[in-house]
Amino acid sequence: NEGPILFFDAQACVGFASAAAGATPHTDFAPARVAAVAVPAGSIPASGDSRSGPAVRPLLDVIAGASVACVCIPQSIAYAALAGLGPLPGLHASVAAALPSAALGSSRYLQVGVMSMGALLTGSALSGLDLVAGSAAHAGAAALLAVMVGVVRLGLAYMKQGSVLTSRIPQSVMDGFTLACVWAVLMTQLGTMTGCAATAAAAVGAKAHIMAQAAWVMAHPVSWHVGSLAVTMLTVATLIGGRRVSSLFPGAVVACVGGALATGLGLPTGATVGQMSIGLPTLATLPWHLVPSLVPAAVAIAVCCFAEGAAIAQRFSSQDGEVWDPDRELLASGVAGVFAGMLGGMAVSGAISRTSLAKAAGATSRIALMTTGLVCFAFCLLPAAGAWLGLLPKAALGGLVACAVLPLLQPSEVLMPIALSRDEETASAIKCALRAAAVGWATVAATLYCAPRLELGLVAGLCVHVAVQRLIPESVEEPCPIPEETCPSFYCDVNWESGGDEDGQKSLAAN
Repeated sequence: NEGPILFFDAQACVGFASAAAGATPHTDFAPARVAAVAVPAGSIPASGDSRSGPAVRPLLDVIAGASVACVCIPQSIAYAALAGLGPLPGLHASVAAALPSAALGSSRYLQVGVMSMGALLTGSALSGLDLVAGSAAHAGAAALLAVMVGVVRLGLAYMKQGSVLTSRIPQSVMDGFTLACVWAVLMTQLGTMTGCAATAAAAVGAKAHIMAQAAWVMAHPVSWHVGSLAVTMLTVATLIGGRRVSSLFPGAVVACVGGALATGLGLPTGATVGQMSIGLPTLATLPWHLVPSLVPAAVAIAVCCFAEGAAIAQRFSSQDGEVWDPDRELLASGVAGVFAGMLGGMAVSGAISRTSLAKAAGATSRIALMTTGLVCFAFCLLPAAGAWLGLLPKAALGGLVACAVLPLLQPSEVLMPIALSRDEETASAIKCALRAAAVGWATVAATLYCAPRLELGLVAGLCVHVAVQRLIPESVEEPCPIPEETCPSFYCDVNWESGGDEDGQKSLAAN
């Protein structure tokens, strides 16, 4: 009950226990980072105790779930448009994924539904098929992809690979792929936000590279639609200004309802979503013959989108002192994906923005996610929902998507290694940082080059990472400063650079 207390990671404990028992420890476990941490007395629960986090308060969960639904509905419609689909696959996916995720999930906050990266990867996968965008066959292929994503996650959950997806994928590759996807989202939405998407597609070709289309839009401002541009600017101002007022401000609802009212009043707001009948989700007819063509995209969506949602769930669980189970979350996400696809929805994953909103709104359990699904379900039953969609400007949806990815636009520290502390300014540390940055930017370039088949960029990034690992070793192990006759045997297998400073290591090993 008094510090300092020595903590090891789980794999180091396994190696130490094996060595103490006289067994041969694993030779491939990662070097442990060992640290001496001062812990106040009584801060560690006694044996048998468990940290349950905040007490469950159902009323707060209902309020939080309804607040998230106000963002989830317009976001689902916008992300479906990002994938080249109509509003129904996005709405039906949010409805179908809520119940299985709430029943099987591990995180009390994680909001599972349609997300921007999953929508972008879905659109890129479907673009390689000979299908008419917006047709029933196009929507059926998206539903099949959602089922395949769910099946991949179920297989990974069965093999207990949840921790691998959340900790073993190279951070440089994930950061580079995420940044490239953010840029791709913004480039694909330029035409929608300026109201000249159809003109740009006719000028450079519907199958032209997204950078070519974005360049044409920026080079021809005379073709921009003034009304669409005004709707986009007002949407962005509402979302950003609303966040500064309060994290609970329903900026997405205000922007979309305002855009629909402006269209209803006869103002020139540009192209609209189009009136349709929503209704309840029904079993979809899936084109099973497209399975071989969608396998790479299914694996990429299953891995990348799960890793993003898992990051925020793991962070919040750590803040509450709870044990988060990535395998259980992977199982829940897989079942939710199968449900969403069978009911005609898109691929689903944990959404960072809506999860953060749920926690900020006071969610205490997965009742909040169930409430979000029920509110989306009730929206589908509203007779006026289809008429409202007929008035909703596409520019408002474009602005909504752009604001959702803006926080991810800045390159991460891995991609911009310019903040090494003085303690880290060693030759090995600088070489490691520059190598990771090179892998990350190579992933960015490969992903944008492979657009719209963005999943191929992820594969290329992983190949670059493996090649760099082979060609440039990570570091040369330094000899242990403790004499061999006094050093515990298990310390000899630990990379000495992975600990703290040299004096701390010497005293720690001597003790």
